Amino acid sequence: MFGAEWWGTSGEQDPVTVPGWLRPPALPDAWVARPELTRLLDSAVRRRVILLLAGAGWGKSTALAAWARGRPVAWLTVDEDHQLAGRFVRDLLTTLRPFLRAPQPEWTAPAESPRAALLDALNAGLREDVVLVLDDAHQFAHESATAHLVDHLCDRAPGGLRIVLAARHEPAVRLHRLRGRGQLSDLDARALRMDEESVARFLSLAAGPCDPGLAGLMAGCTDGWPAALRLTVDALRDTPPDGWPGLLAKVHAGPQVLMRYVREEVLAKEPAENLALLSRWGRVESAGPGPLDDLRRRGLVLDGTGPTAEPRLLEPVRRCLAAEVPAPTRKDSRRVSFRTLGGFQVLRDGRAVPAAEWKSAKARQVLKLLLARRGAPVPREQLMDFLWPGEAPDRLGNRLSVVLSATRTALLGTRRCGGESPLVADRDAVQLDLLRTEVDVMRFLDQAAEALDADRRGGDSTRPLALAQQLYKGAFLADDLYAEWALPLREEAHSEYLCVLHALVRQAGRSGDSALAGRAALRLLEHDPYDEQAHIGLIESLTRAGRHGEARRRYDAYTRQMRTIGVVPVVVRSDPATAAPSP
Repeated sequence: MFGAEWWGTSGEQDPVTVPGWLRPPALPDAWVARPELTRLLDSAVRRRVILLLAGAGWGKSTALAAWARGRPVAWLTVDEDHQLAGRFVRDLLTTLRPFLRAPQPEWTAPAESPRAALLDALNAGLREDVVLVLDDAHQFAHESATAHLVDHLCDRAPGGLRIVLAARHEPAVRLHRLRGRGQLSDLDARALRMDEESVARFLSLAAGPCDPGLAGLMAGCTDGWPAALRLTVDALRDTPPDGWPGLLAKVHAGPQVLMRYVREEVLAKEPAENLALLSRWGRVESAGPGPLDDLRRRGLVLDGTGPTAEPRLLEPVRRCLAAEVPAPTRKDSRRVSFRTLGGFQVLRDGRAVPAAEWKSAKARQVLKLLLARRGAPVPREQLMDFLWPGEAPDRLGNRLSVVLSATRTALLGTRRCGGESPLVADRDAVQLDLLRTEVDVMRFLDQAAEALDADRRGGDSTRPLALAQQLYKGAFLADDLYAEWALPLREEAHSEYLCVLHALVRQAGRSGDSALAGRAALRLLEHDPYDEQAHIGLIESLTRAGRHGEARRRYDAYTRQMRTIGVVPVVVRSDPATAAPSP
């Protein structure tokens, strides 16, 4: 049982032979012990899974590394290569080896059996209770084999294994079941924020004895954001601490090194919608509970103080935006967009790329595959096998480079002016940077998630639901209906669309919009003529509109469909004409 007394002796590993991604990072100079954070993590680890969610620079890795000292902890820092389940399982078994009751010398199973290899090793039992830290867990791609494996591991981990997911944003692992069962501990940037006492201890270690008032000033300038505190101290190192208050007063935005960090590590990695919201920092509370809670958890927005207690921006972010420091605008970099619902089309500045500019049919196929992977990196060898199945990869490097060049030209045009290509490639993998473009299926999924979340919270969610259903123009990549690689995203989008329609039937019916409820019900029946709730919603909407004859005809159609599949039809109480079902 995981309690205050459970800690044993951690597994012995030689730090010289263990790769850097399989061990905690070294603690930085001027590291400040934080007993309250240690107690918080000790309490959190009593549950099966711990999610530590915070943006860049909040010290997630450092906090966990400090906490891991002297405790049985296995560590894995996730990178792009771990999208391949075989590589992930190999590294996972390596870091867990000291704790496994029957460890394998080295996993050499074929690439198609990584899940079986992991489960076999864990089912053999653990030598002692252990915490597995998966750092940078936001790297897991949605619907990837690795994400599904981690999802299974979190849901069915052995009793002696606890899993910590440290991430910059919600990882691609289904955690809602664990939350509902009380098996997930949620920690975020609020737990990592340094108070004035911690700031004073840090200044004492980093700069020597300081004026007591300096800690309060630095805490106010940085809002206790560890990265901002460290970067500010580094920028002022050449000046004696007694001169720091004067320098900070003269620099309106803050040290340039800090502003550069805000731009490149924070703002550059936020979606366009969040950038627009952050730029309206004086009205950030108007964002709504969903986006605001996400920004608060990741540390970009802080809870306010005083009678109104209105939320406010993290001070370094506010200063960066208020000083009009150039931040990513997305205006130029999003000039390329993709239509994937109901067909496939690439738009440049709002106009479809002409067929004459597609020098290679394989360029379109590359883009389709990358879109189906939601921006996750695709190893070059996989891409070669996709384009030229059965051919030896060592002969395809130049051909792939030609295809990628043709793809970039199609995206930006022959002049390549006005923006960065969303196609990103290095020596190992190729991907689409979704921050540099707009994809209709991703926009639909985001809107659907927001609308369904609003519907679950109660209140009138008719408008966001109606907007979501309007964004769905048809099946994802409908021209490639039999392509297995497109199936996961197609099915997810279609499932979300049906959920939106069902919610819209209920919500529009409650708000008295019978026409909208009826249209949503008809769309549901187009997809599934045996959808009982859609039939009932349509009958009720017609009844509320006073169209009793049509409601009766629809009720007769409903009873026929239900009897076809052996289901007893119900009496729709809102329609007096249906009190006695038709024979």
